[in-house]
Amino acid sequence: MNVRHLTFRLLQVYVAVVRSGSVSDAARQLHLTQPTVSQQLKRLSEAVESRCW
Repeated sequence: MNVRHLTFRLLQVYVAVVRSGSVSDAARQLHLTQPTVSQQLKRLSEAVESRCW
């Protein structure tokens, strides 16, 4: 995956995690499961070629 695969939703999930400080809290806010949020963070990480997750 590369930067061309970034979506608004991936960025929205990232912002929710940063603001809430928790993957679980972000999942609740976005009406998603915690594994889904974790998977989205992984996709975002791959898109920007970052290994910080």
